Amino acid sequence: MGSCLNPFRPRQLSLLNFALLLCGLFLVPLSDQIIAQLPVTTLRSVAPLGAQAGTTVEVSITSGDEAGDVTRLLFNHPGITAQPKMEGEGEAAKPVPQKFLVNIAPDVPTGTYEVRAEGFFGVSNPRRFDISSLKEFQEAEPNNSFEQATPIELESVANGVVHAAGEIDCFKFDAKQGQRLLAYARAAQLDSRLNAVLEIYDANGKRIGFARNNKKYDALVDVVLPTDGTYFLKIFDLQFLGSVDHGYRISVSTKPYIDYVIPASVPAGQTSEVTLYGRNLPGGTPTDQQANGRPLDMLKVQITAPEKTDNLPANELFYSSQYDVDGFTYRFQQENLVSNPVTLYFADAPVGFEQEPNDTLGEAQAITVPGEYTGQFQSTGDSDYYTFEAKQGDVYFVEVYGQRNGTDADPMFVIEQLSYDAEGKESVKRITSQDDQPTELLGPAFSTKTQDPIFRFEVPATGKYRLLVRDRYFDSRGQAEFVYRLAVRPESPDFKLIAVPLKTKPMGDATAETGTLTLRKGENLELMLLVGRRDSYSGNVNINVEGLPAGVSYELKPVPGNANQFRMILSSSVEATVGTAQLKITGTAHIESPDANRHLAATQATLKQQQDAEQKQQAELKAKQEAASAANQKIEAAVAAVKAKPEEAEPQKQLIATVQAAAAAEQNVVTAQTAVDVAQKAVADAQAQVQQAETQKQEQAHDVVRIARTGTIAWNTMNNVPVIPRLARSLYLSVIDEPAPYQLKAEETEITLYQGQQHYLPIQMAIGTPLTGNVELNVAGLDTKNQKLTAEAVTFNATQSAGHFRIYAAADAPEAEYTYYLKSKSTFDYRKHLARLLNLQKQQADQAEAIKQAEANLSAAVAKVEETTKGVTEATNAKAAADQQLTASQEKLKELQAALTTAQQREKEYAQLTTDLSTVSQQTKASLNRIAELAKNANNEELANSLNATSQQTDLSLKQIQQAIEAAQKTLQLAKTGTINATQAIENQNTLIKQAEVLVQTSQKNLETAEANKQAAVTGQQQADAGVKAAQATKASLDEQVKAAEAVSKPAKIEIYPPSNYFKVTIKPAPAKLTATVADSGQLKQGGEVSVKVTLARIENFKGPVKLALALPPGKTGITSEPVELTPEQTEATLILKGAADLPEGDISNVAIRGTAETDGPAHFDALFNLKVIK
Repeated sequence: MGSCLNPFRPRQLSLLNFALLLCGLFLVPLSDQIIAQLPVTTLRSVAPLGAQAGTTVEVSITSGDEAGDVTRLLFNHPGITAQPKMEGEGEAAKPVPQKFLVNIAPDVPTGTYEVRAEGFFGVSNPRRFDISSLKEFQEAEPNNSFEQATPIELESVANGVVHAAGEIDCFKFDAKQGQRLLAYARAAQLDSRLNAVLEIYDANGKRIGFARNNKKYDALVDVVLPTDGTYFLKIFDLQFLGSVDHGYRISVSTKPYIDYVIPASVPAGQTSEVTLYGRNLPGGTPTDQQANGRPLDMLKVQITAPEKTDNLPANELFYSSQYDVDGFTYRFQQENLVSNPVTLYFADAPVGFEQEPNDTLGEAQAITVPGEYTGQFQSTGDSDYYTFEAKQGDVYFVEVYGQRNGTDADPMFVIEQLSYDAEGKESVKRITSQDDQPTELLGPAFSTKTQDPIFRFEVPATGKYRLLVRDRYFDSRGQAEFVYRLAVRPESPDFKLIAVPLKTKPMGDATAETGTLTLRKGENLELMLLVGRRDSYSGNVNINVEGLPAGVSYELKPVPGNANQFRMILSSSVEATVGTAQLKITGTAHIESPDANRHLAATQATLKQQQDAEQKQQAELKAKQEAASAANQKIEAAVAAVKAKPEEAEPQKQLIATVQAAAAAEQNVVTAQTAVDVAQKAVADAQAQVQQAETQKQEQAHDVVRIARTGTIAWNTMNNVPVIPRLARSLYLSVIDEPAPYQLKAEETEITLYQGQQHYLPIQMAIGTPLTGNVELNVAGLDTKNQKLTAEAVTFNATQSAGHFRIYAAADAPEAEYTYYLKSKSTFDYRKHLARLLNLQKQQADQAEAIKQAEANLSAAVAKVEETTKGVTEATNAKAAADQQLTASQEKLKELQAALTTAQQREKEYAQLTTDLSTVSQQTKASLNRIAELAKNANNEELANSLNATSQQTDLSLKQIQQAIEAAQKTLQLAKTGTINATQAIENQNTLIKQAEVLVQTSQKNLETAEANKQAAVTGQQQADAGVKAAQATKASLDEQVKAAEAVSKPAKIEIYPPSNYFKVTIKPAPAKLTATVADSGQLKQGGEVSVKVTLARIENFKGPVKLALALPPGKTGITSEPVELTPEQTEATLILKGAADLPEGDISNVAIRGTAETDGPAHFDALFNLKVIK
């Protein structure tokens, strides 16, 4: 088979390659190997590969580099947004690594977009992500058989991954008889590794449809369903491979599908009628054309094309070979029926299309040029003939688009000149036969060569020409889908600009791998710019970059007219803002009209012819004038001869002949002068035409601005599987928060060298991370053979911050301007996430101190508990003592109250006794008085004696009573005193009780305070203990984190290749050349002298003086010499070099005696020699 849309994707894989690939899946790099480059975020696969508009879906990063550090997904449509999936609640919630919730707004148009992953190590390369309008299903494992088939629905999309080698995924759905079902498995178009094979089976297990590699390396199955019922889909890899990179999306639908459009190109900004060829086209008419054996319908529609821009068509996948196509995406829409997207291309000339039959010479289709015609290689043996008329001198580019048209066609063409004799007999002359376009802008890794032919056709003669267009393999194949565009267009120089981020490689390594624009702080980074030059455009392209983050810069260097590639150097400062930015790179070129240039060249050629003719006429005039002068001089001699011999006839005859000859000579002068005048007028007219042509050239010249397209390498070469490069939709740059190992800076960016001059370019090297290897420096892009420049490799040691790079222009170096940069190479021990490790280690150390503090706090808390426990004990004892005292006081009070009661009772009793005794005494006294009265009045002595005796007895009793009264009164008084005392004692005891109660209350409060203090101390101890445990747990967690971080940050030796900034070298012609002869074979003794004889050879007409002075290499001192000036007449001089006494021994290379002369400013040129310092 011939060309294919993606020439890089393999159709077959040998068993050996298959085994190697399987083995490669398990290869693990050894720890002591050198890692290729510093880590950057790289995205290989996500799952699923798409979603439905208006939904939210979980998307996982299933394959990539540094994916664990990814924090967000970026899409190239604002309606597609992503948030990290979280686990846990509230403050405990944290992102689930590599999983995101992607929301697609309902108004996001159906189509394929791009997703990138962004994390600590920057933003990744893009991956394609598909948005549909259909319901979506996810495969449910296991689904390796029909019994396990995942249920889906008609008019839906099934998402899945062929995870392992040999895996088969199955789905089932219900459908109706007679439905024309289109099952489309898309994988390759979505950056998947899967080479899909898709099969459809009925409910009985009979295969009714099958496809592989029939739609841009994906599989489209087209069947009319035979019955109502359940149907099964089976998908697997063609080579039975599988991995997380083998994802797919299968649409199962009866919606419209467009296979191709005729014409395939339309004018920009206009409405055109085109014919759609496809399946399930509403209102479509059946045709005899087929795609993969299935019949196609046709439908004529009106399409309004947008204005032409540099943007890629929105949906389809474009490979690197299609970098220069311009077009737009079209979908057929009718109510809710939306077709697949197809690309229509912008036509550069009036549009037409092939009209069959035109397969033979006699059926050749007459076309008008310029024009663009769509045709088909629709059957085996199909050859398409066209004829056209063209005028001599016209220039056309004849181009056929096949591969770049998105088909598998491999077109070729033949141009023949037809001429006819007087009888009309035709003769044929082949002008050219063209096949592939081999131009590579970069190389196989991002191949831009195409199997589409192109030819610059300068019409040799006015007349008829024939074009034969056919597929290279026309005799063995032909398909209606092999649509091509034949463009015969005027010469129109232009260019396309492609920015391709590539993995940094060492100097001389031409391979390329997926790269990103990830800048560390204080770093220089290369970005490959490719210039695709159309119609032999050879002018400079000026570059501009928009959107750079703060602290990131680039040098505004034009891409030279002789270059198809240019490495832009992007530089970040150490203060550059961390983050991601989308860049817009534009190229501007001043493009002249080829017709105007040709017209100017023709007028200049005419002017040159006229000037040559004028010079010839001037020479002839001069000769005639000289002849006339000579003839006039002869007249004087002839007159003299006549005068000398007037009588002779011969002198007179000679005089007459001489006069006639002089007259004729004068007439010749007049004729010659007239010819000169005519020639001068012709020159003036030609000069006017040249001036007019130059004006036209300037007027027709215009500035063209092109927005750079972005290239990416979808898959690197792996185990003999070719690289897959494609175009991307956007360009991103990231600045990450990590120092670069070092940054090189050429201190001079504009260097003028004269032939024979050497120059030491000062280099600064800002070291951001300690290096383990020396830094090797070489000039990138130096062509020593043709440019005659020498730039010796230089090595800086690992700690060197400055040095010089020697550049020497040979004496025969051509005058030119060159732009270079330095490419370096070094190694260092890279520690991934070192800042994170150092931060964790600091946290770990801080936590160790926190544990000490927590343990100190716990010890203090324990002591506090002991102290407060003692306080509680003391307070409890005090309270008990107070209680005891109160109780004793209360008991004492009771005793006192009892004593008072007793005293009061005795007082009462004795008071009563006293009263009673007083009463008895009174009664006794009264009795005694009566007795005395009776006795006194007694009638008898006996009675009187008896009364007296009674009186005496009574008196005695009275005395006794009185004594008793006195005694009772004394006792009463004592009782009263006792009562008073008891009352006072009670009062005193009440006071003591109150005091005791206060003491009890105080001691109770003190106890409560002590108990509260103890509880607080216990709580403090518990908290302190918890604090210790928490601190220990945190420390343990940090220990684990540090251990993990140490594993991540384990030193890995990395080889790096940072570039410097650019510097321009301008070579100018030297006015003279110097040579030096050193005495004593160049040996210079310490403290001694050596003579250097310098010889000057002046070049061309230089006659000025030359100053000679010693020029030592940088860093060399201790040798001096007095300067010398050579006068215009001198060519030699001797300089004496004096060495210091402490001049170090050893060789000194490239010592120069520098000559300086004034031409257009000071010009320098050197005589170089070596010295050897000896004792």
